[in-house]
Amino acid sequence: TTIGYVKSLAADIDDFIEQNDSDRVYYMAGNNGALELKSSLVEVKDSFKELISKYKSVIMTSATLASGGNFDFLKNRLGIEDFEERIIGSPFDYRKQALLYIDKDLPLPDKANNEIFQQESLKVMKELINSSRGRALVLFTSYKHLHFVSDNIKIHYPFKSQGDMPPARLIQWFKDTSHSVLLATATFWQGIDIKGEKLSLVIIAKLPFASPGDPVYQERCRRLKDRWFGELALPSAILLLRQGFGRLIRGSNEYGAVAILDTRLVTRSYGRTIVSSLPEINIVHNVEDVKSFFNSIPSTAHKKKVDISKVLRIKGVVSGDAKGVDRVVALGKSNDPTMIPEIIEFTRSSNGNKRRLAASALGKLSRFKPEIYKAIESLERLLEDEKPQVRQYALKALRRIGIVNKEIIELIINKPYEKD
Repeated sequence: TTIGYVKSLAADIDDFIEQNDSDRVYYMAGNNGALELKSSLVEVKDSFKELISKYKSVIMTSATLASGGNFDFLKNRLGIEDFEERIIGSPFDYRKQALLYIDKDLPLPDKANNEIFQQESLKVMKELINSSRGRALVLFTSYKHLHFVSDNIKIHYPFKSQGDMPPARLIQWFKDTSHSVLLATATFWQGIDIKGEKLSLVIIAKLPFASPGDPVYQERCRRLKDRWFGELALPSAILLLRQGFGRLIRGSNEYGAVAILDTRLVTRSYGRTIVSSLPEINIVHNVEDVKSFFNSIPSTAHKKKVDISKVLRIKGVVSGDAKGVDRVVALGKSNDPTMIPEIIEFTRSSNGNKRRLAASALGKLSRFKPEIYKAIESLERLLEDEKPQVRQYALKALRRIGIVNKEIIELIINKPYEKD
């Protein structure tokens, strides 16, 4: 009877409320107008150990298990210690097959700028989608942002949003519809497989940091205290970003571009860590370069293997060697302090000429604070380089920095700075 059902339901709710397992988080969540009571494990280490103890050996493999070039995040989350690990390079050559656009001019997508970010990023999305002639997957971190774009975007290509139909039908519609655009969130960041030229552009609206309102995430952050960002928030975002990035290239004969509209990649110190976790790829910051990229792809490119980096070099879109000498020189001339982390990477190159040019580039960017702190540390390391020319350029750069940053050098090396 109805009364019996209500009594049973009330008893279940009482049992749920009275639970006090410190390893779990109990919370309420809405689901299509219904209210759900949920219980989730905060840590899965014990459960995972119990699971794998049943087997003599366990193989864990995925294209995105590593974060920041190692498995530390996975090991900490699962509590596994004694195992062999190996990172195998991608079978795809992203520098020859793809392009990464990182926006540098949009407002930060924070709470204070969210409205203007949505408006301005919408314009960039439209330009990018027109560049690729549709064939685009746009990934969001919230339904609110997705609905804003769906309600306001004006493009000449057929598009649908997640929720318009069941996920499987939505993916099939995208595959069957020429030059289509799909706006999606949540599960579409991972697990979908769209091969060929049907998908040529992936737009990532924001970095996929977890929602601070998630009760399980809140509790995990609380337990980590001041280590929450580096040990949970950042590696989690990197893993999900790599999943979204991986929607693009699914075969050796595929070509396309990934666009990330979140300027935190160039304005925050962790941005370089995120970019370095992605496949090696040519990077541009101008939408016109994305247009040139798509115009450079031969119409038969998807049918046979084409070295797009050579086409781009001929067209003058990007340097043929994104990690080469020309790149170091360009960074030194950029007048952009956000490039300092990339220049510092070149100070560790096995190529002495690159290390020498990197030292010179750091000297040219000497007036920027606080980025110059890390630059000086790298230059000090180069003073002990095996190549005399590298040592000479590092010393020259430090002298140049000393003209406007004498007090910083003294602070770092703890002794008066004397110019020869």
